[in-house]
Amino acid sequence: MTKKINSDFLGMLSSSLCLIHCLALPIIIVFFGEALHSLEHLEFLDWIFAIISLYAAVDSVRKTHSKLLRITFITGWTFFVVGVFAHEHVYLSYSLHIGSVILIISHVRNYIINRRFTCEIHHEK
Repeated sequence: MTKKINSDFLGMLSSSLCLIHCLALPIIIVFFGEALHSLEHLEFLDWIFAIISLYAAVDSVRKTHSKLLRITFITGWTFFVVGVFAHEHVYLSYSLHIGSVILIISHVRNYIINRRFTCEIHHEK
């Protein structure tokens, strides 16, 4: 029996790990100095997170009935990708963090709504 990956769980996990990566890595570099300076920006990790979050956001957008959640998923992913592209720009790079937070909140909200809806269906049977 195969178990389907929950796109909301995948999106929460991916966005959370990305946010931790983006916020913790500069702090680690400050403490460990030049030895880790080459790790300062692992661009391929940003793109891996972007691809995973795109899959999770698209799957969640397709499944949700809430227009507001659809808008927040699209907005969050847009902020996220702008941050990935503009990683070298001081102010635009913060859109990656904003996008991650928006995606985390959207996936949590969608997960709660879906869980409540599924629970109500099971109780009605």
